[in-house]
Amino acid sequence: MEVKPLAPLEHLLDRMTSLLTPQMAEELVKFRYDVETQARVSELAKKANDGTLTAEEREQYSQYVEVGDLIGIMMARARKFLREQAA
Repeated sequence: MEVKPLAPLEHLLDRMTSLLTPQMAEELVKFRYDVETQARVSELAKKANDGTLTAEEREQYSQYVEVGDLIGIMMARARKFLREQAA
């Protein structure tokens, strides 16, 4: 049996999703970065597009992207949870 590379992450996300309450899911769906973080991500994105990131900035930007992807996945799961609760 072939193991998918993201199987451990899927397992953990499934467990986290199972802990959601409707109130938690609603709050998660509304989550936004604070103003300072949004500004930093925008700055790094511009520099990435311009090709002027330093190695340290590239690592930081990569981390923001990875965390953003994870947050996006959890937000999608929270929206699905809320739809299922309403059905």
